[in-house]
Amino acid sequence: MSTMRFDHLPNEIILIITHYLSHNDILHSFFLLNSRFRQLILNHHSCTSLQLPTTNSSTWQRILSLLASHIHSLTIVNHHLIFPLDHFPNLTSLVLSSPHGFSNKQLTRIIESDCFSRLRSLHVEDTVVRKRSYKYEELDSEQILFEKVFNDGNKLEMFEYVNEVESLERRRFAGLTWNVHIRSLKIRLEVLQNVFCFLPYTPNLRSLHIRAPFPSETTLPNNSEEFSEIALEEFLFYTDSTLSPRNATVFDRIHLHVLMHIIQIFSSTLVTLSLRCSYCALVNIAEHEKHLLLNGYELENELLKSMIELKNFHLYVETYKNEYSLPTVISTFRSQFWLDHNWIINGHLVDNAICLYSLPFPFSELPAVQNFDKIIINHYEKLTFGSRLWSNITSLGIYVVNQTNTTRLFRFLKLNLPKVKSLQFFGLRRLESCTESDHLIFAEKLNAIDVTLYHVTTIQFELIQIEHLKAKFFHKFPRFNRLILKATDLPPIDHELTEVFNKQLQRLEVTESVNLATINHQCLPNLEYLQLTLTYARGSQKVEQLCTKIDNFLRNLPKLQCLTLFSLFVGYEPLLTLQLSIADLLQTEIADKFEVQQSSCYQRFVRKTNQI
Repeated sequence: MSTMRFDHLPNEIILIITHYLSHNDILHSFFLLNSRFRQLILNHHSCTSLQLPTTNSSTWQRILSLLASHIHSLTIVNHHLIFPLDHFPNLTSLVLSSPHGFSNKQLTRIIESDCFSRLRSLHVEDTVVRKRSYKYEELDSEQILFEKVFNDGNKLEMFEYVNEVESLERRRFAGLTWNVHIRSLKIRLEVLQNVFCFLPYTPNLRSLHIRAPFPSETTLPNNSEEFSEIALEEFLFYTDSTLSPRNATVFDRIHLHVLMHIIQIFSSTLVTLSLRCSYCALVNIAEHEKHLLLNGYELENELLKSMIELKNFHLYVETYKNEYSLPTVISTFRSQFWLDHNWIINGHLVDNAICLYSLPFPFSELPAVQNFDKIIINHYEKLTFGSRLWSNITSLGIYVVNQTNTTRLFRFLKLNLPKVKSLQFFGLRRLESCTESDHLIFAEKLNAIDVTLYHVTTIQFELIQIEHLKAKFFHKFPRFNRLILKATDLPPIDHELTEVFNKQLQRLEVTESVNLATINHQCLPNLEYLQLTLTYARGSQKVEQLCTKIDNFLRNLPKLQCLTLFSLFVGYEPLLTLQLSIADLLQTEIADKFEVQQSSCYQRFVRKTNQI
């Protein structure tokens, strides 16, 4: 084998280089070069996990012939499987995370493979959420999946399912049986109380994470107390403003006592309790429960004091009510109870909202911040400052207002939030109060950022005019490849940002309030994924214009893998009308390149395997 100049570099330099590459890139670039590099990778990089390749099958075939038996954990990010799962004989962990989603046929093929019964961990993720569909044939794969998971014929210990499990009262999961192996369950529910549909089949459950709306109904099963026999040690409840109670109106109320009752069922064994809550704008809290999550005395007496095994309490509460004083709220967390447990509660204001949370910050998302230097803490004497306080955060929401010092803020992020991968920038919520001068000031604040964040890949803008931004802003995020726009248009084609998007942008997600005319295929040669969220009614002329745009995207975006039209509402009429119009597109050559997946809430165009 010939010697390359690269061979003369010492191992230390090679390892520094690989630090900046993904695991797959390391394997693809170095594993087959020679025995020295192969041993270096095997000795210094974990080769037990892999993201399933989707291209260069011949090269990967050679790599996997040497490596497949070492793989214990596999992540699938594309529905095109060029290697069957049975290619990995020692697989114990599987992650399904594709922005394109998985059809019933594809998902069924995965869960019916021989290796499924050997799995210890299964994570089913999907970036398209709230895909409501009441066509029973579309639910078959989900039913098959749950029957495979809640079954004594497998060894699953951990199951995570982030798609919303819905309409349980209208469906039958008749094949569910006990799975004594399951220790950890993470699930997203349409109704919080539906968790009792699954608990009977997990007698040895130790960790339960639920993502659901606040309960808007007060009903609980008559036998709910029987589940106290489950020795649950960890409970997490997650909700935010995107998770609205089913059919919620401004007159509905949420009932916190239902959530508290479910938690108290496991009060004798809980070691860790985590509440990650944002109050939804569509609902009201029952008057006698209004202050519960914002009052340390009430939390202590109504919930926490009875939990004799509780060691860890994690909290995040965000409310847009103006009736609270932050110093008063924090003062309720200064009793001896909070001091004895060493539970640090911190708070800050964001655009007249109160954000209250425990430290070190326990969750991966901090949705709202203006500055980190204007905070109030219950017990300063217990707090040890350092990067560990914020090191769990991977997603951060920043409100760019007149009081925001972005230069100081981003220097703080550089030092204290090393894992941040996603940044959301929000302008003023009330557009009528935001002048052109305000937009220019906000842009100047962002252009003034003087630190580089190498791990950020996703940037979101809402109510911000990005045409005032300069290319140097995006240069501070060299790995940026995903852009999310809400009430924010792309800049004109002759703008200096066009070159940035031309080189880096691979994923673009926009709401319908974005002017689609600003999405020019000539500026997006590397775009692989495009998602459009429909939110407004439209006439036949608008449908025709959108259809023309879709046709343009499908024909002229050379690397496009998936285009998704997505509605937040079930049976949304414009989407249904659009689906009929799109049928005409399928009579053209587009049908040879893309397959169509659709339900009452989304329509996907996914590039066919033979077109990749």
